[in-house]
Amino acid sequence: MTAMKGLIQIFKLKIVFLLLFVAGASYLIASRDTFRIDILILLVVSGFLSASGSSALNNYLDRDIDRIMRRTSSRPLPAGEINPRSVLLMGSLMIISGLLLAAWINLITALFVFTGTLIYSWVYTVMLKRRTPLNIVIGGFAGSCSVLAGFSAAGEYMNIQGILLSLLIFLWTPPHFWSFALMYREDYRRAGIPMLPAVMDEHGSRKYTAISAFLLLAFSLAIYLFSFGFIYLIVSILAGLFMGYLALSVLKTGGYVKTLYKFSGVYIGALFLGVLVDSLLF
Repeated sequence: MTAMKGLIQIFKLKIVFLLLFVAGASYLIASRDTFRIDILILLVVSGFLSASGSSALNNYLDRDIDRIMRRTSSRPLPAGEINPRSVLLMGSLMIISGLLLAAWINLITALFVFTGTLIYSWVYTVMLKRRTPLNIVIGGFAGSCSVLAGFSAAGEYMNIQGILLSLLIFLWTPPHFWSFALMYREDYRRAGIPMLPAVMDEHGSRKYTAISAFLLLAFSLAIYLFSFGFIYLIVSILAGLFMGYLALSVLKTGGYVKTLYKFSGVYIGALFLGVLVDSLLF
């Protein structure tokens, strides 16, 4: 395995970069009149360190089940390419560094960064992942914290847009990860991880994945009424139509599961981009 591929797997850089975009966009949305480039840089760097460090801890804590799952057996830790204690130390130092940088912005931002880290590294990975099919539902609050950190960095601690966008991330998490788990349900069963698609029959799994996607779509349209602009509305309708088509296909035939998983990341990024464009232009 190449060094770069190993780092991507340890730090889960794809989801980290998505969360960084969400946090950065949230700051830009909230700071239209008070924008500071130094705050944005601090937010992005602290978010990268804390999110990547949390992913490293997740790899460390899950190294036993990663050996069992075919999808993850080639990761650096289960493959024996990296010393587990080195990953634990590296992840811990990254999290501490990220929190210190977030505290430099303000303590509320640091609180949300810490909360997101705690939920993902401990609540989800240790307490919930191996015990309940609701693991990813509750764990979705970790992603919501990236939005709240972005708004807090701008001093907008109780902004209605920030709260609604954080709920949007929370509702996005189940269809995103359940569609992924549908593709690897046998892997999760082999490892004894009670992801919803691993403990439910295929039709039921497809049904709940589709229902969670439809709830996300309904919420994304409903929040337009709360100070969201016309660009956001257009994006949410167009992206939502395709998302809805994919969810309906998953429900009826089980088709396009992989496409739903991949597009869901594009979908949430497009919604935040729509809000950002609205805030910059109007």
